[in-house]
Amino acid sequence: MIPAKFYVILFIFIFLVIPSFVSIPFDAIIGFPAFDCGLTILNVLVLAFVWIYNSSSRLSFTKGLEIISNVNMSGCANLTMIYLIPILFVVYFVALINAIVGLVKGKKYTERKWIEEVSKHEALGGLRW
Repeated sequence: MIPAKFYVILFIFIFLVIPSFVSIPFDAIIGFPAFDCGLTILNVLVLAFVWIYNSSSRLSFTKGLEIISNVNMSGCANLTMIYLIPILFVVYFVALINAIVGLVKGKKYTERKWIEEVSKHEALGGLRW
């Protein structure tokens, strides 16, 4: 059985590689040679912002992703990857929105929302269709 941490690492890797695929059409255009590099740097900075702003002493960002991965595993690694990676993308974007709102409402707000999001997935994870 593949551990939940593997899926978290895979998600972060896929997330960091996305700018390279998005920038392929722009690489052919003269004048955009640094587009890929700029997109990658922006992606890493946004990921770091979300990671730091959602992490707390009670629950780190990566531990929350690991918990969500753990409760959503099907027992078949290939099947799990098909639906878990999109789930982690949705959770990431919810965390990003909460972090942006947290810039106004404070880091404690964002930390609390992250704990609530992970708890919601834990509660729903027990429901097997």
